[in-house]
Amino acid sequence: MVLATGDELLRPVVGELPQARVTGLVYLAEQVVEVVAEVRPQVLILADFMDSGLETVKVVRHQYPGTRIIYIITGEDEERVRGVLIKLGIYDFLPHTFKKSELLKLVQYPRGWQDLCSAGLLLDDLIAEPSPEIKGPGSPAARALEVEKPAEGSGGFAAFFNNMVGGVGRDTGGAGLREAGAATGIQESGEATRVQASGDGAGTPKKLGRGPERFAPPAIRVIKQQVVAFWSGKPGVGKTFLAVNTALALARAGVKVALVDGDILNLSVGVFLNLQDVRKTLERALKVNDPRDIADLLLYHPQFPNLAVLTGSDLCRPEGYCTVDKEAVARLIQYLKGEFDVVILDTTTDVQSVTTYVALQQANRVLLVTNQDYAQVFATKRQLALLKRLRQPLDKFQLVLNSELKGCKITTAMLEDILGLKVVQVLPHLPKQVLDSIFDSRPVVLQKGQEILGLREGLESLAQEIIPVITEEKVSLLENLSRLLRKKGSMTYG
Repeated sequence: MVLATGDELLRPVVGELPQARVTGLVYLAEQVVEVVAEVRPQVLILADFMDSGLETVKVVRHQYPGTRIIYIITGEDEERVRGVLIKLGIYDFLPHTFKKSELLKLVQYPRGWQDLCSAGLLLDDLIAEPSPEIKGPGSPAARALEVEKPAEGSGGFAAFFNNMVGGVGRDTGGAGLREAGAATGIQESGEATRVQASGDGAGTPKKLGRGPERFAPPAIRVIKQQVVAFWSGKPGVGKTFLAVNTALALARAGVKVALVDGDILNLSVGVFLNLQDVRKTLERALKVNDPRDIADLLLYHPQFPNLAVLTGSDLCRPEGYCTVDKEAVARLIQYLKGEFDVVILDTTTDVQSVTTYVALQQANRVLLVTNQDYAQVFATKRQLALLKRLRQPLDKFQLVLNSELKGCKITTAMLEDILGLKVVQVLPHLPKQVLDSIFDSRPVVLQKGQEILGLREGLESLAQEIIPVITEEKVSLLENLSRLLRKKGSMTYG
C-alpha cells in the first residue's frame, strides 16, 4: 500500500497487519498520482489535505481502478466530500478522528455502499431532484420524490437497513421517511400517443405464418410510448439476453426501438448483437452537451434499421462512467423517448449505479428478471424493500421468470407471494441454446428450429406484453390440409 498522508504516523499502525506492506510514502500533494503510477499499490490511504479539490482521488480512481482508496476526511465539509466519494464508487473513508482498530478493519474488509451511508445521504445521492427540463415541480414524478431527512437520533442507515430487510409489503417505519401518497413515477396517462401507418393502407393488420421472418406490423398502430427497464436483484439471471431479444422482437414487428446498454459493470449488448463502434458508445452519448448530438452516436441494426442501439461492450471501461451525473442519464432517456416508440434499458443490479437508479425512475415499466435460486430471490426481496424506502413506485414492477426448472421447490406462485409482484412471463430452461446464441451473436428470436420454439415464443410474448403489435396467423392442421386440397383442385380442374 501507499500512504499519502504527509507523514509516517500511520506506517506502524498498518504494519501490525502481517499481510500489509507499505511500498510508498507521499509527503507532497503533487506527487500522489506519480507515486501511484510507479508503485501500482493495491491500497492507497489518502488524506484530503493531500488532494486539492478532490481532483487527485478522481484521477487515481479513473486511471488506476485496481487501486482501492481509503480516504481520510479532515475538512469541515465532510458530507459533500462523502457524496463525491460515493459517486466515484469509493466507500472506504474515515473521519478526522478515528480508532486504530477502525483503520485496520477497513484495510482488511472493504466496505460496500450499504455499510456506510446514512439514510439522508443515500436519498440525496440516489434520488434526482426534479430538473426543470425533465420534470415540472408539480408533476407526479416530482411529488413522488417528497422525502423527509432523518431526525437526529433516528438510528441513521443502520436502523434504516435493518428495518428494510423485513420485506416489501410491510410498513417497518424508521429513518424518518413519510408517505408521498399514491404518486407514481412517470404516469402512462401522461405519455404522448403516436399513430403510425403501415401495411396495405386498408386498416387491416398483415397476418403471416409462423416463423421468425413471418411477422409484420399491423396497418395502423396506436402506441403509448414505453420506457422499459430490465433489472435484476442479482447478476447472472439473463436480463441482457432478455433485453436484446425483446428489442429485436419489437423491431421485427415494425416498432421503432432504442436499446441502451446501461449495465455499466457488464457492458455486453454489443457482443450479443455483434454491433460495436469505438466512435459511437454510451459513454460518449452521456457526455454530449447537446442531446441532439446523441443521434450521431446511435448504431442501427443491419437487418432492422428501426432498431437503434447505444452500446458499451469492451470499447468502454466501467470507470469511464464514474463522472457521469444523473441529469445526463435522464437527458439521454428523455431524448430517446422523443424519437422512438419504445426505449429498452439494460441495467446493472446495483441500484446505487447512476444509470440504474435513473433508469428505474424514468421507466414506466420495470421487468424484474429472476430465477428459482433461493439466493437470487432473497437478494431481490432486499433490493425491492430498499427501493420502496427510497420512494420508488413498485406498481410498475413485473416479474419475468427466466430459465424455469420444472419440479423446483420455488414455484411461480411462490415467487409472486414472496416478492409481491406478478409474473408476466415464464421462459423455459434451455442453457445450451442460450449460450450458443450468445456465442454466435444470433439472438433466439431470429432463429428457427423446434428446439428453441418454446423460448422464442416466450420472448415474442414478452414483447407482446410491452406493446401488443405482434400478430401471426395460427392455422390448424385441418385448415392447412383444406387449403392444400383446394389449391390442388384448382390446379387440376381450373
